[in-house]
Amino acid sequence: MNPPGDKLYQRDMYCSAVSKANYYWPSIDLLILSGILGEKYEVHILDAIAERLNPQICMEKIRKENYKAVVFLTGTASWKIDFEFVSRIKAENQQTLLIGNGDILLYDAENFMNKYPYMDAVLFDYTSADILDYLSNSYEKITSMAFFNNGNIVIKKQPVRVSEFAYPVPHH
Repeated sequence: MNPPGDKLYQRDMYCSAVSKANYYWPSIDLLILSGILGEKYEVHILDAIAERLNPQICMEKIRKENYKAVVFLTGTASWKIDFEFVSRIKAENQQTLLIGNGDILLYDAENFMNKYPYMDAVLFDYTSADILDYLSNSYEKITSMAFFNNGNIVIKKQPVRVSEFAYPVPHH
């Protein structure tokens, strides 16, 4: 999910900004994650910025689906309103896993998880299959995420890959 915002936020590839015009492009993060998650799960993409959804309509869409997990984008340009919005998701359904992805989390995940414990996990590499391992509780296989396990924050960060890799066809 690309959360709703009061501006035209660009949250993409661990960068965030506010569009100075009415220009917007789809988030590569969501495209890649849709392909990875689509191999094992039914995937719904909700880009509230692209669809120009206000928070109320976005919440109604989320409420109707009762998701197992919501992966949300955030960044330095929008994190305060992003976390305000995702806290509402968790307040309405404690069982929904909230998984954050964004530039500000890449560098400060532990502090954010301590401050906002309703966020269950953070992706450090949206091109890896770690999210599938996380959702199937195969925590030992995870190489590049932060997550809660038995009330403790576990941080696993592997060095950036330099070899070629491929990811599945996106669903977005």
